[in-house]
Amino acid sequence: MACEFCESPERLKLKRERIHQIKRWLEDTFPVDPLEVRLRVESMPKIYRGAEGVCEWNKDETGVLIRVAKELPLSSGIYSLLHEWAHARTDVHHDDEFYLELGRIEREFWGGGSENSRGY
Repeated sequence: MACEFCESPERLKLKRERIHQIKRWLEDTFPVDPLEVRLRVESMPKIYRGAEGVCEWNKDETGVLIRVAKELPLSSGIYSLLHEWAHARTDVHHDDEFYLELGRIEREFWGGGSENSRGY
C-alpha cells in the first residue's frame, strides 16, 4: 500500500527541478559574490531535524550549502530557499539587515521573478 502522505518520485523530481531553477535565477538576480552556493533538496540531517531549510558555511568560508527539506510543499520549499539565500547574502541571523534583504528578494521574486525564473 502506498503512503498517502508521500510524494511520488515524479513529483519530487519536478519540485527539485523548480527549486534549482529558482536558485539559478537568484544567482543571476541576487549574486552571493564571491561565494559558491550549492543547493540540496533532501531530508534534513538529524542535526537539523525539524528545520525547513538551513544555510551552512564551508569551513574555509569560500561557499555555502543551502539545504531545503524535500518533505515541504513546493511553496514552502521556495520560501525556504529565498530565506536561506538572504542568510547567504548577509551572513547574519535574524536581524534588521537580514529581514531587509529577505524583503528585497521576496519583492523581486513575487513581483515578477517567479515567472521570469521559469526561463532559467
